[in-house]
Amino acid sequence: MAIIVDHGTRLVVQGLTGSEGRFHGLRNRRYGTQVVAGVTPGKGGTDVDGIPVFDTVGEATAATRKTCASMTAAISYSSRGATARVAPIAMAARWNSILL
Repeated sequence: MAIIVDHGTRLVVQGLTGSEGRFHGLRNRRYGTQVVAGVTPGKGGTDVDGIPVFDTVGEATAATRKTCASMTAAISYSSRGATARVAPIAMAARWNSILL
């Protein structure tokens, strides 16, 4: 399956203030994606390299008219309980449908 991002895509990065979210969010912006906001609960009102951060996706959506969202999370443990590498989990959601 392909997820098509074009010049009109407005991306919100959930977890932008974390190391993985920051890395991928800023990298996407460097490649030309319109990264319009980040979301991290409790860190609303701050920014990451000029990208505003909101407490909730709802707040970010209302302020930016986002059309797509990505999420990154640090995975601490594998299914066997051993420490795993920190890896991003990417999910993309279009405005009216979810692409899996």
